Amino acid sequence: MEFKDYQGMKYALTFSGMQEIHADMLSEIANDEGALEIYRTVLTKSIRYTRTRAEWGLMTVEEKMEGDPARTALHDSLIINFDKLSRYLKLQGKKAAWRDRLGSVEDDPAYRKRIGDMADYLTFVEALLHR
Repeated sequence: MEFKDYQGMKYALTFSGMQEIHADMLSEIANDEGALEIYRTVLTKSIRYTRTRAEWGLMTVEEKMEGDPARTALHDSLIINFDKLSRYLKLQGKKAAWRDRLGSVEDDPAYRKRIGDMADYLTFVEALLHR
């Protein structure tokens, strides 16, 4: 499977779309210590999530069944922290429109994957910047 195959999936983000969302996040976070603290949590959860997601395709059915509750809990926690960052920024007078671009799980559960995709992008960028 190639990146172009991903692009045909429901709610797929373009690479440039992920870059824009990330740039918008960082612009609004700026030097706000409260936002930076939440963003660090988002990054930590993203890295853990990406590792789990990347290993998923290598697991046996039994391993997936055993690990699924923890994977789901991690994904839920990731979404909660994206939401927490968005709420915090809005309280600081920011728009946090980047969060709306990721979609709401309440509107369609398929947005879970899209939010996870964004977490994978954040992990990718962090890995490149801090080698």
